Amino acid sequence: MDRRPSNGRSNNCYYSKGQLSALICDPNVTLDIVPVDMVANAILAVMAKHAGKSGLEVYQMASSLANPIFKGELFGMFHQYFKAHPYVDVRGKPIKVKDSLKLFANMEDLSSHALNMSLNANGHSFGQMEKQERIAMKLGARVNKHVGRVYQSYLTCRARFDNSNTNKLFQELSQEVKEIFGFEQNIV
Repeated sequence: MDRRPSNGRSNNCYYSKGQLSALICDPNVTLDIVPVDMVANAILAVMAKHAGKSGLEVYQMASSLANPIFKGELFGMFHQYFKAHPYVDVRGKPIKVKDSLKLFANMEDLSSHALNMSLNANGHSFGQMEKQERIAMKLGARVNKHVGRVYQSYLTCRARFDNSNTNKLFQELSQEVKEIFGFEQNIV
C-alpha cells in the first residue's frame, strides 16, 4: 500500500511530511466535525420537509455544543497519529514529524517564527548550513506562512452554530425515518 500523500489530500500532508512546524490557531477554540454522510442525510430530510413550500429556514449541523473538541486537542491527535504511523518517502524511509506543532494567535507571530526558522537551525547560522538544509528551511518557512494565510480566519474563528432547527427536525421524524436518515447531532 502506498502511504505517501497525494496532491488531493488536505494540508495535514504538510505536517505529516515533516514540512509544517507552526500554524495560526487558537487551541482553545472548539471545532465542529460532522461526518459528510450525516450532513447529506440532513439535507435530504430538510428537502423532504420543505418540498413545494416557500420561505427560508436555516439548518446547521454542528457538534461543538453536544460533543466539543478543541483545536489544540485535534492537533495533538494528529501529532500522536503521525508519530506512530509516519508516511514514508519515495525511498521507503519513514518521514519524521516535528516534535510539536507550534500554534500562534496571529500572522505576525507566525511570520516571526518563520523568519527565525530561516535564519537559524540547530544552533547553526543560516550561512553555515549546507545548501540542501538552507533550501529545506526556506521551504518550511514558506509552507508555514502559506498554510497560515490560507487557514487563519478558520483556525482562529470563535463561531458557534445554532443547530436547534436541525435538532427539532430530527425529533419530528418517525422512528423508521430516523433510522434511515440517521443524523442525530448528539452522537457525533
